[in-house]
Amino acid sequence: MTEALSNQTEPAAKHATDAPEMPQGTDGTPVLARAAGLRLASLSLAGFKSFADKTTFSFSDIVGPNGCGKSNVVDAIKWVLGERSSKSLRGKEMIDVIFAGSAVRKPAGMASVCLTFENPKLTDELMAELAEAAG
Repeated sequence: MTEALSNQTEPAAKHATDAPEMPQGTDGTPVLARAAGLRLASLSLAGFKSFADKTTFSFSDIVGPNGCGKSNVVDAIKWVLGERSSKSLRGKEMIDVIFAGSAVRKPAGMASVCLTFENPKLTDELMAELAEAAG
């Protein structure tokens, strides 16, 4: 095996002006085309931190005044993707991610977070934008 590797010819040196080659998948499509199109479409929360009722976000941007729950949205995404550190989720214990109740509401018995991803068909125009953004 070592001999076969040592006998391989070296690829031609690239010049700084050469554009990098886009990696191809097994089906012949550029890898960037498949990976770059996947995006977060929506987030549904129920009983997670300050979201007592079922709440669904469709994403473009997350903006709002202080105290409206923007950080809790980020915590929910981290939690559903597997974060197990209560400190990273801004709590003392993992039970802190479940809605703890208020003066007029009972505590929730469980928390639920659902991420929905979409992979839209990429047009040549969008591929050009993605390639330009990738450098």
